Amino acid sequence: MNEIKYTKEATYVFEYNGDKLVQHHYRDNLLGLRHYIGEFDSPNDSFRRLNVKGTFKPHETIKPPLIGERVYYQDDYGGLHAELFFLLPDINRYMILGYGIGNGYYEPTWMITSTTELYSLEN
Repeated sequence: MNEIKYTKEATYVFEYNGDKLVQHHYRDNLLGLRHYIGEFDSPNDSFRRLNVKGTFKPHETIKPPLIGERVYYQDDYGGLHAELFFLLPDINRYMILGYGIGNGYYEPTWMITSTTELYSLEN
């Protein structure tokens, strides 16, 4: 049996509405697939698999461009909820994120709508 090891390939800094989300992406040594953890997660925590091949390139920090947004809630008190499409240029894919702030929350909440919702731009 082989030991699974992870190599950091990318740190993504997603920015929206003056807020940011940081994600660290790693490649496993057995299948060469991408996995991610959040900014405050430890590499000892459980990784979430993306089912996308890694780049096998040295680590880099990337600010993915926002290529689309849909604001589905906004109020007069600073509340804002949006669906966001970001391009991950190093793997030629995009990631769909949910963003929300307001309604008694002073810090934004971010959510990957699904790790399966990572689509090729070639389709």
